[in-house]
Amino acid sequence: MRRLRLGLPLVAVALIVGCVGRAPATLPSGVEGQASPSYPADMPPEKVKAMQAAAGWTMPPAAGTPVAWLDRPYTGPTPTDTPDPAAGLPTCAANEVEISFAGWGDSEFGSTGMIVGRNLGAAACLIQGPPQVELLDSGGRTLATAGVGDGPVGPAVLRPGLSPHPTGALSVGALGPEYTPGYGYGGIWINGFCDTASTLRVRLPNGTAGDLSIPAPPSSHCAVDPGRLTTTFFNSVEGPQPTTFSASELLGFISLPDEVVVGQPFHFTVALQNDTRLPISLDLCPVYTIDVTIRTASGQLESETSHEYQLNCDGVGTIAVGSAVGFDMEASVPSSTPLTDMVYVAWLLGTLDRPMGTIMTTKDKTLKLRAP
Repeated sequence: MRRLRLGLPLVAVALIVGCVGRAPATLPSGVEGQASPSYPADMPPEKVKAMQAAAGWTMPPAAGTPVAWLDRPYTGPTPTDTPDPAAGLPTCAANEVEISFAGWGDSEFGSTGMIVGRNLGAAACLIQGPPQVELLDSGGRTLATAGVGDGPVGPAVLRPGLSPHPTGALSVGALGPEYTPGYGYGGIWINGFCDTASTLRVRLPNGTAGDLSIPAPPSSHCAVDPGRLTTTFFNSVEGPQPTTFSASELLGFISLPDEVVVGQPFHFTVALQNDTRLPISLDLCPVYTIDVTIRTASGQLESETSHEYQLNCDGVGTIAVGSAVGFDMEASVPSSTPLTDMVYVAWLLGTLDRPMGTIMTTKDKTLKLRAP
């Protein structure tokens, strides 16, 4: 048994108030409506914040019968953190980084290019932050000074011993430009300046500087006046783009029955949705946690229990892009619970100590408690 600490990344929370439904809750054929939330005055503020933060999420449609629940307790091992490839590395010396331009691509946001950093030193090092970039014409006059756009903030890990980076635009995969491990990449977006742009004057956060000759940007974004120039933070990858994501990228949505019987198991459904650009693999079947919290009519915490289970991945190898799969769940309300009490059911991927994912979803619903 563990205590619940909310503010959890992938969690669905629902409210049960002082009810029967052994049968699994059916998944909707469309999108459910959102219930009006009601919170006890002394509910922990982090729990209220968690529930309010995702008040707009609703249950996604999921085809077929939910995957059956299995009483398969999770026994470990405890998930471990992914090592940070940048941990302990120094900033690259200015004279040990070579910069180049990787060529123009085209996107709905403008012409896109990459400033590439290559490590000339003998050990791995970091570039942290966005490059400072000016766009010059053939006479050396400044056409634009770049602002910094949104996106990942790095840092970029530059590995030693690599050849000069190939010229030409980067290939684009399902997740964006295909970075080569070991180089650092700072993106630029440009609208306009097609007939006048000649040079990028670049200064990296570590002090490396230089002027890079560039070809004319693609003509599809020429008709912009006065034109725009934007850069992104330097980033890198440690391996090629994946072909699938892990279960930590799933979104969870909860659907509860209308009433439950005190002292008897009740079933509910959790839909796990893939809204990424790649299939999500369940080869490494994830752990999940069900937490039941009892509060009295006066709002006092009466009891709280949590149980960790292995998801029933039997027969579910992947969840396709844009799809949701429903999973049947089982929990119970203690037989000693007064019918006037309130029951909070929380569900999350991972354990309470190590929740998975980055998205919190909340479904708030007022239910009935019934005597056996």
